[in-house]
Amino acid sequence: ITSHAAEDQALRIFVAGDKSSVGKSSICLGLLGSLIDIGYPPSSLAYIKPATQSESTQLIQVYCQEMGIKCVPIGPLVYYRGFTRAFLAGQIPESTEELLATCGAAVDRVARNKQVVLIDGVGFPAVGSICGTSNASVAKACGYPTNTTTTPEQARKPMGVLLVG
Repeated sequence: ITSHAAEDQALRIFVAGDKSSVGKSSICLGLLGSLIDIGYPPSSLAYIKPATQSESTQLIQVYCQEMGIKCVPIGPLVYYRGFTRAFLAGQIPESTEELLATCGAAVDRVARNKQVVLIDGVGFPAVGSICGTSNASVAKACGYPTNTTTTPEQARKPMGVLLVG
């Protein structure tokens, strides 16, 4: 595994699933363990869940803390009960674009000085779709930053996606 292109950026891998509880976080845990087994120092790895439905402590968070892996188990986008209703009613101050940008910025921060970053998707693929923040939208927003900022679509390059399920 090498860093992304010549830009000296961490390799980003988005782990998505076809449904909730399919094993996305478990796959991330296994990948982190395997990367350590093949010689990656824990300090060169990172894990982030930029969007989530659950704020409870997960096993991967405990593992990362014990191993010294940079970990952001609860990112900036939390789909709390009633989030979609509040978003549609205008009670969420951020726009779709702002919510996605905060996810991308969170991944950028955790990726600094890392070789590999695992980005854990949220529940069902359609979670957040009514708000424009589905797994696919979050994955796109968390891609590799570019110097091209003509349009939001040009601001990020795609990353690898691992589909579990």
